[in-house]
Amino acid sequence: MEDLAGISRILDKNSIALSVDSSGKTIYQYGSATEADGILLDLMLPGIDGFTVCRKLRETLDIPILMVTAR
Repeated sequence: MEDLAGISRILDKNSIALSVDSSGKTIYQYGSATEADGILLDLMLPGIDGFTVCRKLRETLDIPILMVTAR
């Protein structure tokens, strides 16, 4: 989550809203219920990994998903 601080500042400076959560399950639920313009998704999430979250989101959403990781 600390790594997202820099990304969050850059997006904020460009008037792009950012919601941050560290749970794969919560991100999937949020992403499915929102009208977000895009999703910045970490591959290494507790509970449900980013690949699984991405596949589930793709079943219902057609928005950009940017995958990031420290791997």
